[in-house]
Amino acid sequence: CGTEGVVYKVDWNGKIYAYKKFGDEKVIDNKIQKLKLFSNIQIPNNINIVKPKAIVYFKEYNGYLMEYKDEFSLENLINIKLEDKIRILNIIKETMIYLNHNNIIHGDLKCNNILYDGLNPILIDIDNMWINNYLYDLENYFIKEYKKRCGKIDKKLDKFEFNLLTYCFINKIVCFKKYEEKIKENIDTKNYKYFESKISKDIINHLIDFNDTYDDDYLIDTLVKKA
Repeated sequence: CGTEGVVYKVDWNGKIYAYKKFGDEKVIDNKIQKLKLFSNIQIPNNINIVKPKAIVYFKEYNGYLMEYKDEFSLENLINIKLEDKIRILNIIKETMIYLNHNNIIHGDLKCNNILYDGLNPILIDIDNMWINNYLYDLENYFIKEYKKRCGKIDKKLDKFEFNLLTYCFINKIVCFKKYEEKIKENIDTKNYKYFESKISKDIINHLIDFNDTYDDDYLIDTLVKKA
């Protein structure tokens, strides 16, 4: 259950699907146009995204069906080995780069929107994306934060959110909204944990003080494992 709708497990034509009912009737048209556009994109096999299977129009039960996944979210995997976290994050980075290349800004890259099937991370909850100038239906905390600092939304939003995801997932922080508090603790104590290089420290510091534009590199590319 989320702020934008409720997800149900349903049986349709003898197969199990996840059905997301839209929470706000006012945004249905915008969502449907985005889902149609996204459905027409040919997703390569190495990009793991749960795509919509069918749009549902039925009185107050408007929504869409997607493939049902019975996997854990990254929220539940916060204590896995560092090497596994690095591999997962690198796959997510490639997925995000692919989406951005197709004029899509996901805008909600957080642990509970990423499932894990034991091999690969799977990106879900794509109906609030920005695609071909169809705007977000709901601006979450991080979209608002980015927009407040930069005065606009662009593809660099996903890089900002991905660097936050990297920082939090590596450092076992489940609640993203505590990232500023945790980063300030790192700065004050000069304890950046796994992030020891100057460039990684600069990226971490910049997560809480950037303005106008976000041009930093990917934090995951700077990771140096402690001995």
